[in-house]
Amino acid sequence: MLDDQIDDTSSTGFPDSLEALFKYIDALPSYPINFDDISFVSNEWLITDELTKKIRPPKLYEFLRLLLDNLFYISYASWLNKDEGLFKIHKPLEVAELWAKVRGRCTNNNIDYDKFSRSIRYYYEENIMIPTRTKYTYRFANNK
Repeated sequence: MLDDQIDDTSSTGFPDSLEALFKYIDALPSYPINFDDISFVSNEWLITDELTKKIRPPKLYEFLRLLLDNLFYISYASWLNKDEGLFKIHKPLEVAELWAKVRGRCTNNNIDYDKFSRSIRYYYEENIMIPTRTKYTYRFANNK
């Protein structure tokens, strides 16, 4: 599809000039790419605790950062402005379900987006997150 629109590609299939690269980028969809067949690998979500050096599942805010920095999940959530810590969740139900898998607790209660977003809002009091006025949009207070 994009190959038909771009004629300045090298033998590798990638644009061979800066102008061709810009044409290629402009031809990409402006919405997040959908990966429906994403396989879940629990090890990619583990965190090494800085104090104890033990490996553990992430806290919710750590999970969100891992999610945002993993390009395989760009259709789930993406940065709107990484420097300001601003991001948007595109697939709220899928993100909540992924969080339940990552968290790894065996419970009978299914997590839905309402419970998931409530957990994020608790971070407002701890100054980890800053409230925004847009639905499914959140902001980290300290973006490091």
